[in-house]
Amino acid sequence: MRPDNFKRLTGRPIHHYRAIFNTVDGILIPILITTGAMREYAILDKLAKKIFECLIDNYAETISNLKSSKKRFKKNFAEGKYLFDGIHDEFVPYFRICSNLM
Repeated sequence: MRPDNFKRLTGRPIHHYRAIFNTVDGILIPILITTGAMREYAILDKLAKKIFECLIDNYAETISNLKSSKKRFKKNFAEGKYLFDGIHDEFVPYFRICSNLM
């Protein structure tokens, strides 16, 4: 993570920290549960780092992008289109892992 991200977080209420960590947990734990003992922890580490940075930069925008990407991914799957069309760049690794599980 960039050092300036931590400077921007100092002085925030505790619920802000909890929201960030709960969001990252909510993204990573389903992947770990469905894959069992995933061997590629490096991928998850990079994904967690990227999501932490995005959430620290702008929490509301990141959540909005995640929700719209999920809707787009489901719609693309249902229509038989290219799955990653319209997905925000920071979430492509997440949806790439999800597509391998389907």
